[in-house]
Amino acid sequence: MNREEIALKMNETNCVDEILKQEYLRRLKLPYVKKGISKTFYKQYDNGSGSELVEKFWSPISSSRLAFEMYSWLALKEEIIDIEFELKLVGVTTRGVPNMDVFIEKNEEAIFIESKFTEQYKQAIECDSLPGAYWKELGDKEALTTKGKPIGTTLLRRYHKDNVALDEFLQFIDFNRKNLSKMSESEKPYCWMEYSQEIKHLYGIYFYVKKHKELHNKTISFYNIYYYLEDPENMAISMFFEEGEKMMNRLLNKYGIKFNYSRSTAQKVANTFPENAIAFGKNDRVKEVLNRQYLI
Repeated sequence: MNREEIALKMNETNCVDEILKQEYLRRLKLPYVKKGISKTFYKQYDNGSGSELVEKFWSPISSSRLAFEMYSWLALKEEIIDIEFELKLVGVTTRGVPNMDVFIEKNEEAIFIESKFTEQYKQAIECDSLPGAYWKELGDKEALTTKGKPIGTTLLRRYHKDNVALDEFLQFIDFNRKNLSKMSESEKPYCWMEYSQEIKHLYGIYFYVKKHKELHNKTISFYNIYYYLEDPENMAISMFFEEGEKMMNRLLNKYGIKFNYSRSTAQKVANTFPENAIAFGKNDRVKEVLNRQYLI
């Protein structure tokens, strides 16, 4: 089933009418307690940078609502220390910081998840959509923010005076720009992976983990979980993940952290869920909801 067929099927079976919207709002506002704090998923989505509850969450092909159905049930599990959606990471500026779709903390591991449904990105010749703020020095005409405004600080300050991280990320960005430039046009399909977003998330995860000492000495995992589609894996994607994992391990090793960087499909992940896992705020099993709502 290709992207267009999936989108058509979702529009037929998963339209969010007012009744279903109110049901979701009820579930999103149900409190759960983690680290002694009462939380709601509604507040997390409402505070996110992507205005999820204004429009995106209600789309028939919403990746954020798919993530909610896949992982929110973990909030009621005692072994889960914390879980949040739309977690604000660290960015090169205080505005427009990258958000992580899902964050799950366990005793020995912290998991960051980027959820993809029908999103598709053209595999560019270079990481040309990455804002220059991440790799251009102050004064360079391309040293711009995501919104295209000139950045007013040096690269070192944007990397929080971490010389090692600055050098590692500049080399990583350069490697991938060169690697992508070697691909022919026929090797650049539309795919679930967006290079610019991945680099911003790796940056955000590194500085977030560095700042939060309670995560030190844990395994840190970053997963891209995408809906199974007829998208080819190409060598550039594989090399990005391999080199990204190596870079992050070099950076985080001094904090006693092992970093895992991988991708999988929603279908494979859902198959790991216990049969008796109950959807957050419902009496239905998670697998039943995913099958009914998302054909998983």
